[in-house]
Amino acid sequence: MSDYLATFTDAIRDRLAGNSTLRSALAAGSGSIRWYEQDRDAAMPFVTVAMQAMDATSSVQGFTKRAERVEIDVHVYVDAQSDNGSTPTNGNETLGSISYMVKGDWHEQSSGLPTYGFDRWQPTLTGSGWDCTSIMLEQTAVLNEPGILHHVHTFVCHVSVSKA
Repeated sequence: MSDYLATFTDAIRDRLAGNSTLRSALAAGSGSIRWYEQDRDAAMPFVTVAMQAMDATSSVQGFTKRAERVEIDVHVYVDAQSDNGSTPTNGNETLGSISYMVKGDWHEQSSGLPTYGFDRWQPTLTGSGWDCTSIMLEQTAVLNEPGILHHVHTFVCHVSVSKA
């Protein structure tokens, strides 16, 4: 058994990078997906991801082996008024579009499983010796600053050692 974080991190990165609509929305403003980087001088819009894991072995009912609670914070930064090269656009529209791609479409699917985004998506941690619950949206914080729209979507899941 190994630590799950490398496999989990790859799954999160691949989920974001695999969303062509999100990548297109970011590319319209020369933006990007960043891992732990928050460079205020970067081209907007952009998305950053940060994660933290905490022991949850005793607090999660049903886990009989080591378990951890993982929080994933996805920051979305957008110019309040952006210019796409031809006409000014309202940053709120861009922010809404990107946030929707990050959260996902589970509520539109008859299966209740998202085809993109994180809310209710269950990563597969193949080969790590760990299992993961579905990721759930816990909250969205609005941290706007003058000229910058900034939302933080916090997602939570639990991982545990696979049962043998």
